[in-house]
Amino acid sequence: LDLWRLTELADRRATDLSAGQRRRLSLARLSLGPVPLWLLDEPTASLDTATTALFEDVLAGHLTAGGAAIIATHLPIRAAKARDLNLAPMTARKLDLEALW
Repeated sequence: LDLWRLTELADRRATDLSAGQRRRLSLARLSLGPVPLWLLDEPTASLDTATTALFEDVLAGHLTAGGAAIIATHLPIRAAKARDLNLAPMTARKLDLEALW
């Protein structure tokens, strides 16, 4: 809770927290244990600049320790060992679903 600046909110219910506080709580739970693969959707939405930087540091540590993360986001994420895969060019063309079978 200290790392994610949630100590003062420990006695409150998650439903009573703001969007940014709930996001920090979710990230705190994620960073508690060894989870090899993180699947995240817009993890920095509703976060301030300082908390976004903290997330990037925690993510970098996860990647350095051999973990992996798949992150869908419109916002840039800067972390050591992170790689971007831009899917925008693929959305412009029609997918041939029959070819996938």
